[in-house]
Amino acid sequence: MSINVEDKNNIPKLTAEMQDIMFRVSKKVGEYLEGKILDMMHEQYPEWPSLSASTMAQKGSKKAWIDTGELWEQITYRVTTGNIDSKIEIGIFDHDKGLIARWLEFGTDPYVILPKNKKVLSWKDKGGKRHIAKQVNHPGIPERPLFRLVFDLEKENVEQLINRELDKELSKFMTF
Repeated sequence: MSINVEDKNNIPKLTAEMQDIMFRVSKKVGEYLEGKILDMMHEQYPEWPSLSASTMAQKGSKKAWIDTGELWEQITYRVTTGNIDSKIEIGIFDHDKGLIARWLEFGTDPYVILPKNKKVLSWKDKGGKRHIAKQVNHPGIPERPLFRLVFDLEKENVEQLINRELDKELSKFMTF
C-alpha cells in the first residue's frame, strides 16, 4: 500500500502576492468612495448651508459643488503601495480646481475682492442692473464638507467592502 502526500502550502504564494492583493482591494475601495463622492455632489447634502441668492443667480444652480462640471471631472482616486500597506487618496490632484474644492470643503474667512486689471469691479445683477465698486467685502464661504462627510458616512460600508474583497482574494490561497 502506498500513501501519496501532497504539499498544499500556499503561504509562499500568498506572501508573494500580498502587495498585489492589497492594491486590488484598495482600488475597489477607491472606486467605491469616488462614486459615493460624485453621488453626494449631485444629490447635495441637505444640511449644507444654502448658496446665497447672488451665487445661485451667477451659477444658475442651487448646487454648491456643481457649477461648470470641472470639479466633477477632476475628482479621482489613486492608490500607492508599500511593502504590504496601501494608501488610498481621493480628491483633485495637480489641478487648479483643487483650490476651489478646498474652499468648499473647509470654507473661508471673510475676504476682500479687488479688481485685477481695472480700477473698479463691474458686474450686472440678475435684473440686468450694473454695479460698480472699488472692492467687495465678501462674507466668506461656509464650509460644505463633501469628502469628510462621505468618509464618515461610508466608514462601515468601506470596512465591509474591505473584508469582502480580502476574503475573496485570500480564498484563492485556501485549500482543504
